[in-house]
Amino acid sequence: MTDIMHHGKYQVKVQRPLGASKQHQTWLVYAKGKQGLQRIPADQIPPNVKSAMGADFKAYFQSMWAGSSGWSIGERVKDKTW
Repeated sequence: MTDIMHHGKYQVKVQRPLGASKQHQTWLVYAKGKQGLQRIPADQIPPNVKSAMGADFKAYFQSMWAGSSGWSIGERVKDKTW
């Protein structure tokens, strides 16, 4: 994690890897300004997040910051420009 985050609700960007071996690469999850940046292995991304993203490279979600356990990703929201 890059910055100290406070418990609470955030909107986060979820980005899938670009490389050919996507299954073994990490996804990025972070709030605006790359706060709370986490690199999460593909097999640990919740199925509902992958389903909501479809073929999109990136998507935005409601999320809760849970301290040492990181992001708890909720439902997809309208795309942002950050």
